[in-house]
Amino acid sequence: MIAMLKVSHSNAVYKALQAQVRPWAANTMHYNNEEQPYYGIKGVKKVSNWTIVLFCGIFMLIGIILQAVAISKSFTFKRDQLDEFSRQNAITHAGVREEAEKYGNKAQIERMKAKLNKEGMW
Repeated sequence: MIAMLKVSHSNAVYKALQAQVRPWAANTMHYNNEEQPYYGIKGVKKVSNWTIVLFCGIFMLIGIILQAVAISKSFTFKRDQLDEFSRQNAITHAGVREEAEKYGNKAQIERMKAKLNKEGMW
């Protein structure tokens, strides 16, 4: 009998300590959110899980499509830039080649020597 009193006394102490540490566990009533909105936004009702999955899937597909378009446009944009750079270099090369053919090797060597002397490299 004394042992039983000791056990029941320790259970009461344990329950009192638990009520202080975990106040939500002391209340035996279940949480009821009928008076509160489900998502914390007034007027928004609970949505089924399938609806949420469907919207997430649609959002994901839109993101994949936008990313694919952005990548393809990026490649064509870079290719267009390289084509323009190549065209400019081809024009410069053609001009230099025409000038070299017009004046010949001897004149080109003299021009190069004059330019190097002017810059102080020779």
